[in-house]
Amino acid sequence: MKRNLFLLVLLLCVGLTETQAQPKWLVKPGTYDQISFLSNNLLKVKKDGRVGVIDNQGNEILPTEYDSIFPMYQGVAIATKYKAPHWYVGGTVIDNNNKVTSNRFAATYSFWYEKYPFFSEGYLVVVDTKTGRSGFMDVRGKLLGGSTSLQSAAPFSEGLAWVKYNNQLFYMDKNCQRHVPEFGGVVYYARTNFKNGQAIIEDEFGNMYFTNRNFSSRSKFNGYLETDYLFRYDASRNTLSDFPVDEISANTTAPEPYKKNDLYGYRSVKEVSIFPQFRNVSKFVNDIAIVENTKGKPGVITARNGYSMGYCTTSSIQKNVYAQRGKDAVILFRVNTDNSNVPIESMAVQHLSGKNTDLLDWNSIDYMRYTATFTPTAEGENIFAVYFFSEDGLLVSENLLTYNFQYAAPLDYDINVGQASASSPHTVPVNVIISNPNSISMSFRAAKDSAAIIPAALFPFLPMANTLCAALSPSANPSVALGSFWKATKKRSQSARISVCTAMWLRARKKILRRKITRRNQKKQVPR
Repeated sequence: MKRNLFLLVLLLCVGLTETQAQPKWLVKPGTYDQISFLSNNLLKVKKDGRVGVIDNQGNEILPTEYDSIFPMYQGVAIATKYKAPHWYVGGTVIDNNNKVTSNRFAATYSFWYEKYPFFSEGYLVVVDTKTGRSGFMDVRGKLLGGSTSLQSAAPFSEGLAWVKYNNQLFYMDKNCQRHVPEFGGVVYYARTNFKNGQAIIEDEFGNMYFTNRNFSSRSKFNGYLETDYLFRYDASRNTLSDFPVDEISANTTAPEPYKKNDLYGYRSVKEVSIFPQFRNVSKFVNDIAIVENTKGKPGVITARNGYSMGYCTTSSIQKNVYAQRGKDAVILFRVNTDNSNVPIESMAVQHLSGKNTDLLDWNSIDYMRYTATFTPTAEGENIFAVYFFSEDGLLVSENLLTYNFQYAAPLDYDINVGQASASSPHTVPVNVIISNPNSISMSFRAAKDSAAIIPAALFPFLPMANTLCAALSPSANPSVALGSFWKATKKRSQSARISVCTAMWLRARKKILRRKITRRNQKKQVPR
């Protein structure tokens, strides 16, 4: 029965829709040790010290078998393996206008990259392990011109590359043709790559000049040569200080990260989209975001079906709770399904004022009212958290409920059940008087041979409710008759009640909420 009633709550929460448009886990926390964006469509992942690549659908593009994957430039990134003292090219991954491809090179230790760990205009500068000579490799691992014969080289820029061959410095195109600057019969040496149609050349006396792309003009360069313009290569120190990377663009229409109670979530201008539940988050890129749970494990969520999680809220039905010493107590609360538009797979109730972090047993009364049983530890204010989760295990909402608990003497009550009348043959008059722990007196009509209609004020008094059920349905087992709205059920396993909530998450969340409650109470005690 409780299962059927809870399914009704699910229908109300989803607004009677069949689609489930909410963020979901693309990569669950713990799958990888580290995750970062490589491009708008690719993610670099690390597992057990090795890195690989997955796409924004969660598919593996390169396995986690490489030592490093460099940032993407012009839609290409290189995967390398380290073997002292060099980084060897082991594969490539390409993101070309949202079309993703990859290449794995069988001869992993055949070539290592020289100074520039990126492809430029389709080629990477590499050094042959056997000969020590430089050359250019394309994204599939093929060499330009079929061999490596250069003493040194720099990446292609505007169709030409700076190269050194037989101790001569000149420019080379992708057909392996030489381009040698010459003015007035004097040969000049290439010094930098081209950028915006301009490069720097040098004569035999060390004088440097600007020249254009077809070497038809020159002008004196009076500055000090720091870099080669495009690739940030420091010629004086022979070091690579920086290199270009493709920009990764965040969704401008997606909800923005925000922080609450030391945890991050996402919200738009109008509403909270994803409830705060993460230690760290990134912005959304092509509808996916990298998040880190409270245990520090990274994961990826996708919002292709929508950013809004929807939510369910709760409210207390009674403020005062009583129980005898050594006995469990029961709280009663209502699930408010207004404005909810997603199915809730699991609900969890936690006693924040208690000594442990275990989830409480909860039971359904009807499609909106629920009870939870807890072990009292102290009189006074007791605070509970009610969590709602999506079917994919993301926290949808969190609600705090406050009750005033008091120990009570043994329950003293009197129940009188009358006879059905001719005008109301299916109901009987009931009069209940509770003299301890507080004075309650009420009269109502209840369905004969049933326990479905009982005032909410009587729910906290379990022994009395059992007696009333037995009085209304004397031929039935009281616990069975009572089962339509109240169950003294056996302990359910925590994993069965809510598989998506780990003990570590609950402990971390409880500490955060306790700090919040402590700060709130301290503010109340400050004299004014």
